[in-house]
Amino acid sequence: MDDPFASLEPLAVAPSGPEGVRAQFDQMEDIPPPRPRQPPPAQEDPVEIEVTEDGVARAFTEKYGGTLRFDHDAGRWYHWQEDHWQADTTSRAFEYCRRLARLASEGAKHSLLSTARKASFAGGVERLARADPAHAVTQEAWDRDPWLVACPGETVDLRTGRSAVPRPEDGITRRVAVAPAAQETCPTWWQFLEDATGADSSVMRFLQQWAGYSLTGITREHTLVFLYGDGGNGKSVFINTLTGLLGDYAATAGMETFTASKSDRHPTDLAMLAGARLVAASETEEGRAWAESRIKQMTGGDRITARFMRRDFFTYTPQFKLTLVGNHRPALANVKPVEPWALVVPAELETVAQQVLAEIAAAAVSDVNPFSGTLELIVEPGLTSATGWYLIGNPALHDGLAHAFLDGQSAPRIETRAGWNTLGMEFRLTWAVDAKFIGTASWFRNPGASGCPRCRPRNAQRQGVALLCLARRSEVLDR
Repeated sequence: MDDPFASLEPLAVAPSGPEGVRAQFDQMEDIPPPRPRQPPPAQEDPVEIEVTEDGVARAFTEKYGGTLRFDHDAGRWYHWQEDHWQADTTSRAFEYCRRLARLASEGAKHSLLSTARKASFAGGVERLARADPAHAVTQEAWDRDPWLVACPGETVDLRTGRSAVPRPEDGITRRVAVAPAAQETCPTWWQFLEDATGADSSVMRFLQQWAGYSLTGITREHTLVFLYGDGGNGKSVFINTLTGLLGDYAATAGMETFTASKSDRHPTDLAMLAGARLVAASETEEGRAWAESRIKQMTGGDRITARFMRRDFFTYTPQFKLTLVGNHRPALANVKPVEPWALVVPAELETVAQQVLAEIAAAAVSDVNPFSGTLELIVEPGLTSATGWYLIGNPALHDGLAHAFLDGQSAPRIETRAGWNTLGMEFRLTWAVDAKFIGTASWFRNPGASGCPRCRPRNAQRQGVALLCLARRSEVLDR
């Protein structure tokens, strides 16, 4: 019988001893060498902290002096959040004091341990830290530059449009919800504006300007906007979208802040508006009286004195713009209509304006001209549009322009020079005076006008006319 194992090769037997071990390693695949063992991380020596409230408070300031501030007007801590200072609502500073007190008391005697780990000990440390100059601030330290806007991860200067790395020393306490986009891509928003305004480009332009103006901390226009009308006209969608984009810069106030009351309200509702740039309020009862003096104070640039609950009074300059929304048109008792006083036209419209203002008896009631013989005519060569004209109120009754004499003179300056003719003399008359545009209440510009009188700065003209737009066309939002 054949051997079934005859075809099998004999099993190789590895040599014994060192030679056998070396032969086995030669037959094995290459194995990467073991990684060198990393030394354990060096343990930092614990910081020596004096186990007293003062000692722990000094350690607290040394560690958190650049990231924590205590506002003595608001009575709260602020902590630095990479791009802005955020109000602390979770007792963060107290928790840090408790941790430092625990670290300082490690290995201490039982009597000292029981003292340092009490809530009263951590509270005493926090109170000491509040008064440290490295942490103590007031409302004047926050949001000082009205042109800076904090965005996620950057700070934008609205004067130049440039972005910069956020800095704690800027004192910015608010942040918009989104960062600037590289390109404008918002077709849904533009479609909404067209639907809400009836595709009126002038109203859409005004709403865009008002939104940009609300992003700044500037209040020189002394204006508020009231969007009114029945439901479903887009006013709530507009204001909700705007406040959502502005993020922390937008604040919502109760309508009671702007309406009259028989009793005095606590000024905390005004204190909460410090630092805001857009204040929105919605809905009011029809016929309810407005607190006109308070509204004038808010929109007139006057400093506001207020206080939080159980805190001292402080004074701040408002940066916010009021945007109110309601179903009924507001009625202000102390606001009187502006009566037209003069018609300002370019030279091309002088003849037409004279015909319009001529005192001619009308043959029928429908032909009555209410401006006949009632307006002064002013021809202004500085108007560049051949179809543009202005109606203005009486400067003696309504502040529209402010003027001042220059170079210390308040009368014409006369200069003389002898000419070639010994019997004659040349005269030169100069009168250094300048004017500035300070208000829009008494100016009306027709939609076709462009350019402005020489005495009005062009930037003021653009801003002023934009704010007139809603006053003339506010009914469009009710469509």
